[in-house]
Amino acid sequence: MNIKIFKNVLTLTIVLICIVTVSSNVLATPTMEDEWHQYQKDAQHIGFTNSDAPDTSTILWTSGEIGAISGSSPAIAEGKVYVNCGDTVKMLDMYTGTYLGDAEISGSGESESWDSGSWTSVSYHDGKVWCGHPNGVNGGTTIADGKYYHGDFGEGTGDYGGKYYCYDESDDTQLWVFPVIGHAQGTPAYSDNKVYLTGCLYMDSGYVHCVDADTGSEIWSRTFNRETDGTPTIYGDIVYVTTYNWDGYGDIIALNKSTGQTIWSQTIQRTDSAPSIAYGNVYVAGGCYGYSDLQTQCFNATTGQLVWKTTESGSGIGDWRTSPVVADGKVFVGQPDDPYSYAGLYALDAFDGSEVWSLAKGGASPAVSDGIVFTVGKSGKVYAYAETAPDLETSTIVQSYVSSEQSNNITVLIKNNGNVDADSFKIMMLVDGITLDTKTVSSLANASNTEVTFEWTPTTEGECELQVAIDTQNSIDERDEANNYFATTVTSVDDVDWNPWNDVKSDGGIDITTTELQEGIYLWVNDIPAPNTGEKITTEMLQQLIYDWLNS
Repeated sequence: MNIKIFKNVLTLTIVLICIVTVSSNVLATPTMEDEWHQYQKDAQHIGFTNSDAPDTSTILWTSGEIGAISGSSPAIAEGKVYVNCGDTVKMLDMYTGTYLGDAEISGSGESESWDSGSWTSVSYHDGKVWCGHPNGVNGGTTIADGKYYHGDFGEGTGDYGGKYYCYDESDDTQLWVFPVIGHAQGTPAYSDNKVYLTGCLYMDSGYVHCVDADTGSEIWSRTFNRETDGTPTIYGDIVYVTTYNWDGYGDIIALNKSTGQTIWSQTIQRTDSAPSIAYGNVYVAGGCYGYSDLQTQCFNATTGQLVWKTTESGSGIGDWRTSPVVADGKVFVGQPDDPYSYAGLYALDAFDGSEVWSLAKGGASPAVSDGIVFTVGKSGKVYAYAETAPDLETSTIVQSYVSSEQSNNITVLIKNNGNVDADSFKIMMLVDGITLDTKTVSSLANASNTEVTFEWTPTTEGECELQVAIDTQNSIDERDEANNYFATTVTSVDDVDWNPWNDVKSDGGIDITTTELQEGIYLWVNDIPAPNTGEKITTEMLQQLIYDWLNS
């Protein structure tokens, strides 16, 4: 091959690779703090989010009959709803319910053997999706600190043979195995490099274990005279577990996280559901339709004192499979119409238990994100509840480096994720907490986005925090205002320190020409210092050069 052609092809290849790299770096997209990545939201399963939540029973959308497993809870991440549909996990757009395809299932075990006909819930982390162990029942996967944990059900003979497994998240290498007496059907809970596990012998006894997250070595264990089938919840220094009693009432038990000693216990309806923690309280649902009364109860999380309870009846609120979740001063909990399906969803006041609203749609353990409540209901459908309102969200598009002593364009992307158009609102940009400028967006249609550009001339070199705030005057009544603020760090550099091409006296002036870009790539590839400045061209500098070239 002609050497000139080869060099040109090589240069073009490098440019394309770098463009892909820089594109992924310059678009800084915030991860919403109220996303719901695991069963009961996180690795501690607290079942609480700072997200807003609907004050009315308005349905935002209803999915088709996608085969969603009754009793399972979805995961919410990156604008998608991940739903256990038996032999697949389906993805839906969180704002419209549109089917987006099937997710690839991560984790141990051959994919063709994966089957979760139980009410296992989906988990998500860093682009990967899990749905429990291939031989698991009910319990899901917990992801924490580079590892993931889940259990298999066991053989069903002798002491049942249930085990929990720990794997390296990056390559699925098995790190340890912890056998339990009976079945391993809870979702592990994680806190402070310890994992909390449950085991159970049906109609007999239950076991709670605390093990080292790195080695699987047992730290402490407890035995109870009722089944501990469900998932522990961890908050502060306390582990909360529940029991299922085939012949009567169950328990909620608060254990010292470090020692396993009982702090308090209270009688509740039989349940496998996980407790939720919010506002200093612990919320739990229980009862089995047709076999016991149904009820939801609230206790002081520290003392165990009863705060409120719903009416105890065969047609009450609560269920042995539905874990209540808490958001925006409300508790969302299902009501069953047989032991394995649901009649609808209730929103209760989190402080006194009074009904805020209810509707005969959904009912399985909900997930809440960005002001929307998601729940599985009858006929394999997913229901999304949300207020009829706009929902403005911001993210910043900005290069890693900006030039000091000259104007830089900073572009902000604004989205309206709501189901109603937004009228005029203001957007403010701040630098290290000081207002740079305020601009007005005249309107923004629902399910659309717009870009707003600010000009910024840094006067000094070094790191700065850019902050963007939408609707600071609260002129828009939104579904969720938790995503109206975003901050990112950028570095202001003096161009003459390293970039001889971005100069008013250079070939293209402050614009980067293709020839200048090619020279920069050549220097980067061959580790040659830049002319005039003598600075080594780092990958970050090259990314900045490409960004400037693309915008010249």
